[in-house]
Amino acid sequence: MELIKPSVEIIDQEHGLQGVYRQIERIARICRKSEDKITEDSAENFVKTLIQKGETAMLEHGTVYLEFPDSQVYESRMERYQKNYYSRVNDSNIRLVTTNYRVIIENSWADDLVYICENRHETTCHESRISVKFICDRGASHELVRHRAFSFAQESSRFSLDMKNNPLKFIIPVWLSHVLPEGTYSFDDIQSFSSSKVQAYLDLLLFADQVYRKLRKEEIIHVEDAGMHKEGYVEIIKGWTLQEVRSVLPTSIKTELVMTGFLSDWIGGNRGGNNEKWGFLPLRNDKKAHPQVLELAIMVEKLFKERGLL
Repeated sequence: MELIKPSVEIIDQEHGLQGVYRQIERIARICRKSEDKITEDSAENFVKTLIQKGETAMLEHGTVYLEFPDSQVYESRMERYQKNYYSRVNDSNIRLVTTNYRVIIENSWADDLVYICENRHETTCHESRISVKFICDRGASHELVRHRAFSFAQESSRFSLDMKNNPLKFIIPVWLSHVLPEGTYSFDDIQSFSSSKVQAYLDLLLFADQVYRKLRKEEIIHVEDAGMHKEGYVEIIKGWTLQEVRSVLPTSIKTELVMTGFLSDWIGGNRGGNNEKWGFLPLRNDKKAHPQVLELAIMVEKLFKERGLL
């Protein structure tokens, strides 16, 4: 088995409609870990295939920034975006809209794509949408997907778990990060830890890894045919499928999750007379949050500050 630390990164979208396509493909392929199939010109056809199959959820990760050229064109379209929950409108002097590609496709508003433009959040005009990729454990991901204002794409253990001889990857929990270095662990490595609790934890992970591999393995056995008095024959018993064997894995198994949402949904704030918190960072960068999610939120806040988003 291999232990790794959690991490976060911002996935930047390139400009223009092709940038929308590439963003969708890059994030959608995380689900089945098929990033190796991305080529210089694969994005547009990939997105068209998603639409043909009706798999439009991944289109939400493609952010569309629109700028309408004049008041007449804008006013003819303003209401549709103002009433759309997944869009943001800035109608003060500058006619700007932030939405996503799923909104455009499912509402048959593709004609508006002629007005696609660059994100102008630097001048506080468009409201930005930000995609953040988390590498964390499954338990932490269950907390993250509760933020329903966001769009999600997650590595699927039905398809993506390694079928080769490489070790399974588990996340080092924050409360053990001071004693567990990253790396591959064997039985002998585990016995070197002085803490019996750490040993017990690692024993469980190693056991899960071994059970997983045993269930996945094809077994070759020799079966004697007593009735025919033959020497015997070989029978191959196929292992469990990925979607069957994943049930034996603990929530500390590594997963990849992308969350895309408006900047306001990330940074939130206080609302209401009782100063109720809302938004990802105010809720999760809080001492009451789950320690592993708090660890991730601190990383996100640092990234946002480095980008000048906070």
